[in-house]
Amino acid sequence: MRNPIINKAHKIITWQDKENTGAIGWIVIHNVVNGVAGGGLFMHESACLQEVKDLAYTMSLKNSLQHSIFGGGKGGIKFDPAHPAAISVLKRFLYDNSEIIKNEWCTGGDLNTTTKDITVHLKEVADIKSPFICLANMVEKTEGIKVDIDKFNQCLYFPENDFFTVEQTITGYSLFKTIETGVKVKNTKPKLIIQGLGKVARAFCYWAQSAYDIVGICERDWYIYNPEGIDIDPLLSLDLDTYLLASPQALHFTKRKLGESSEEFLLQFLSQVQGDIFCPCATRYTITEKVLKALISNTLANSSLSSPFIISGANDVFREKNLITEAFKNNVTVLPEWLSNSGSAILFMEALKYQDPLTQWNDFIKQQVADRIVNFLTMANNLTSLHKLNIYDACCYLAYSLVEADEQKLNKVA
Repeated sequence: MRNPIINKAHKIITWQDKENTGAIGWIVIHNVVNGVAGGGLFMHESACLQEVKDLAYTMSLKNSLQHSIFGGGKGGIKFDPAHPAAISVLKRFLYDNSEIIKNEWCTGGDLNTTTKDITVHLKEVADIKSPFICLANMVEKTEGIKVDIDKFNQCLYFPENDFFTVEQTITGYSLFKTIETGVKVKNTKPKLIIQGLGKVARAFCYWAQSAYDIVGICERDWYIYNPEGIDIDPLLSLDLDTYLLASPQALHFTKRKLGESSEEFLLQFLSQVQGDIFCPCATRYTITEKVLKALISNTLANSSLSSPFIISGANDVFREKNLITEAFKNNVTVLPEWLSNSGSAILFMEALKYQDPLTQWNDFIKQQVADRIVNFLTMANNLTSLHKLNIYDACCYLAYSLVEADEQKLNKVA
């Protein structure tokens, strides 16, 4: 089968801040389907073009889950988000790239940015009502639906519970549903090990705590573990210091040493905790060769599952793609992160199309995400035996097939 996705990027735009900040940035459109590509905009001091290209490709796979399908793109700004000039840098990036946002690339929050801030800044600097305006136009064309941008925003920020809005919780929910669907459990509760405790991980913990034992959490500057399971609710509602003072689990708390690298700190954590499923939910390229070896030889070595899992809330967690093959060779199953963290991507499309009362929205969007993941994994599992593929490769094969089928349909219409 011809692969309509794996090829060189359709378009690369390089941006240089006109002010004397040294900020540079990129927009990579990997592929365009139905006239649109979509993917978030991030900012950090070590951003590079290759990272943006990797993520744009990932988005091209993730957006194959959409109804209707659109292409993958990504934006990245190399600048310190903690710098006082960060907001003005972001505004200038949005202004200078407003034409492609209006016509071809829809975007939202990502690392060190939020959808709400991007929306406000874009309206201020370019008088564009939404960073999803080109996707809204596509929906009107392909679905025949008149999009209400104000209702779209209400859907995003509608409260899910006391902790989260829908937009804040949906990626954690898609991670939870992917594990619930993809991991076959017999008698015991699987043990989860989580890297990161940001928005995605916190929401994931909220959904997962009743069905799984969360035995370890490794944040940037600290980690906590308990073989019997961590009580998550207080950790969601209290600041860390208050939580530790009130909890006997403080005995299992370790702080990162000055000068200790992120990889060294994670390796220390993985040497002390054991479980069944590792869920990286924070930074890209977390799983290096050393980290994978630690997972195989210690952290997942005594799993109660026939095959332990790596299932991610973050994008592009493997430093090199060959590490995914290495994981399977060592009986560790990997599910694609573009499936497990697809919640936000599905949310944006479905919120644009949503016509019913808001009181029904929460249940509707969770059902959409769950159905999309269950159906996709069911089809992918059928491909594993048909084509003798592992589940990761089967998911990629299926994504390519869906994009190609959509392209053929468009060609017939044309």
